[in-house]
Amino acid sequence: MMLGMMSLGCATRSGDGRDNVYAPKPVLPGSVVRVAVLPLAIKSNTESLVAGREALAGLLPQELQRVERFEFTLVTPEQLVQWTGKEVWASDEPLPRDFLKRISEELDCEAVLFGRLTQFRPYPPLAVGWEFKLIRASSAGVLWAADELVDAGEKSEADRALQYEKQRTKRLFGVDKGDLILVSPARFGQYSLNTLFSTLPGR
Repeated sequence: MMLGMMSLGCATRSGDGRDNVYAPKPVLPGSVVRVAVLPLAIKSNTESLVAGREALAGLLPQELQRVERFEFTLVTPEQLVQWTGKEVWASDEPLPRDFLKRISEELDCEAVLFGRLTQFRPYPPLAVGWEFKLIRASSAGVLWAADELVDAGEKSEADRALQYEKQRTKRLFGVDKGDLILVSPARFGQYSLNTLFSTLPGR
């Protein structure tokens, strides 16, 4: 089985201008309640991407929790080794037979989220590239997919990041610390995940 990254169309387009986001419907099927989140893959084993995965992987569950689209459970590398012989899988790899069925049965879930870090620039202008694909376990149908480079070198992106961080820090701390997001890889990574996960189909 192979779930290659499709050419993402305009079935949905997020409010902040994300073009490379696809979803066939604006809401998730009612039967999709629980999602298995696979360990984060990287596009290549370069030093920057390995460092990026270490820095950003822990932010994924935080931001998924924040957008509240579905219940989820994290699949560990050890579980994947036990079930498939490999710690990490990307959606465009040839997957083992019955891969989705096995995960669905083991974890009592209806969908699987694949994620891959494709770019990571930890110095200004910061940049993070992501590929995500949410797959329905029963049919292997795509429920949502995104393939985006979030680059602070683009003024519009930097402005959105600053606005996001200003609102976040004022809400949490009562002070405006927005400028820090453009020099903090972790904070910018959090913003990049938030802006993509916010395009997930609703309930």
